[in-house]
Amino acid sequence: MNLQQLQYFKTVAEIGHVTESSEILHISQPAISMAISNLEAELGVPLFTKGGHRLQLTPYGKILLEHVSVVIHEINTAVTEINNLALSEKQVLRIASTYSLSSSLLPSVIQPFIEENPNAIIQIKQGPNLELLKSIANEEYDFVFGRILPDREMSKYIQHLSLYTEELAILLNSNHPLAGKDELELGDLKNEDFIFFHESTGFHLLVMNLFQAADYKPNIRYQVYDNASCANMVAANLGIALVGPTPGYDHGRVRQIKLKSSKENQTNIFLLWNSKHEWDPSGLRAKFFKHIQKLYANKFTI
Repeated sequence: MNLQQLQYFKTVAEIGHVTESSEILHISQPAISMAISNLEAELGVPLFTKGGHRLQLTPYGKILLEHVSVVIHEINTAVTEINNLALSEKQVLRIASTYSLSSSLLPSVIQPFIEENPNAIIQIKQGPNLELLKSIANEEYDFVFGRILPDREMSKYIQHLSLYTEELAILLNSNHPLAGKDELELGDLKNEDFIFFHESTGFHLLVMNLFQAADYKPNIRYQVYDNASCANMVAANLGIALVGPTPGYDHGRVRQIKLKSSKENQTNIFLLWNSKHEWDPSGLRAKFFKHIQKLYANKFTI
């Protein structure tokens, strides 16, 4: 038997259908059926019986599935560890960030690190906060910069630093009647059309909580994923937006106005990483972590 046969068997055992399994595995049905038949022939016992519309595991199949699941999990873990070690030796650092932090935070963090580590290669991904939490849980990235923390199940392996707190701001078209104000409250915006970050992003959740605290529902006309799209739509006078303070927003067609300060109007910025495996003390991940500690000295809490 080989690993491919075991993977086919595990998928069919969990799905209960050869047809659906073939679609998931992108393998023809005859190939899967042949692999399972060869596995049964080698073991000398039946692994499945037909029960209604689904394939059912026999007692032999249940025993095999229990052990195969462990084997495949261990192999995947080994592959992840090997890849992480190989990337570390190649001086590759994988960093992910939410869309709203990619332009405001990453450049100021990465530039001094590269100056100290000129041979380092930085791989950067942007994405919704919830998606990035799954990525760090699966060890697809070394560090994530985000605004929300993992749930209790994920947090078993995900550690975080609270780097700093920022106050939200409002983006208005420069011709908007409120554009001349130095400061605004949410109550001033009740009749406005809003450009929101997409509901899959952590920023969307934070802003919705803010409106709930203010006891009114915003009129959301558009949802976007990134800062540039948000600013461009405000510039086109399609609505207004709540954002984290970002250099470059306040220009000829767009005004960035402070939202009146309160505890609810603040958002925490976090650095997250997977602590399942120890870092090489002299490796790139350890160096980057020390860089963050130095950069945000006296500003963060664990």
